[in-house]
Amino acid sequence: MIEVKNNWDYFKYYLSAYLSASRTTTLAIQRFTDIPGFSTWYEVHRENLKKDPVAKFMLEARNAHVHGGPSPVAGATFYQGTSKYRFEQQKKYGA
Repeated sequence: MIEVKNNWDYFKYYLSAYLSASRTTTLAIQRFTDIPGFSTWYEVHRENLKKDPVAKFMLEARNAHVHGGPSPVAGATFYQGTSKYRFEQQKKYGA
């Protein structure tokens, strides 16, 4: 996503792809229940993700966006070659 620099549209496209792919990855991982010890291992990681504010933000952003909600990108600032993107839910998570 660094490559998009100050192209807001590209940033939103890449973010959308990332959010979808990351969820697909977790769903694929959940299919390994037949591996001995997997369920115990996965439960620890699931609990850690539930407590992580960034993971929670990403999950909620993905769910809203994929199910027809607006892009989670609320705005952006471009100044002297740097880009800062703002998200709708940033205040909710203390960012």
